[in-house]
Amino acid sequence: MVIKFKKADPEDVFKNTMKGKLGEAIVKQCLGDLVSEIDCEVLPNSGDGKIDLTVNSDREIGIQVKTRYSSAGGAEWRVSLDELDANQAIACVLIYSADAGAQDFDEFQSEYCPIMAGFMPTDLILEDFERGESDRGKVRDEKASFPITIEDLSYEDGLRN
Repeated sequence: MVIKFKKADPEDVFKNTMKGKLGEAIVKQCLGDLVSEIDCEVLPNSGDGKIDLTVNSDREIGIQVKTRYSSAGGAEWRVSLDELDANQAIACVLIYSADAGAQDFDEFQSEYCPIMAGFMPTDLILEDFERGESDRGKVRDEKASFPITIEDLSYEDGLRN
């Protein structure tokens, strides 16, 4: 953890962790007992590009939760190849801001407006990449990240199924 966060601003680390944990809490609320409990510890082998939640009936099924703070129109989540390889679904949560230009998450608010925006199976993203039907290119760059917008997402209730 020291190596991972040594050069990072502690305030940014806290804000990003808080946003991520809020997103995980929303997905957990939607899926209930179907998924693992949220671990609020920041561990090197979980979260941050690994597996955020697992399905209780099959611990090999991972769900990566992506959380963004923005207006609905400006929401874009980014997912890496490592995240796609490690998980079977990407669940996207929007912490809604009425201010379309809002970029800075306020960690001192007493309430937030989180919305389970939807999900996307990782296989669909990888198929799109491998077919070359995206602007992502064909080279498997491990540092590449892929954009996901609200229009790309499936209805969140389908994640339960």
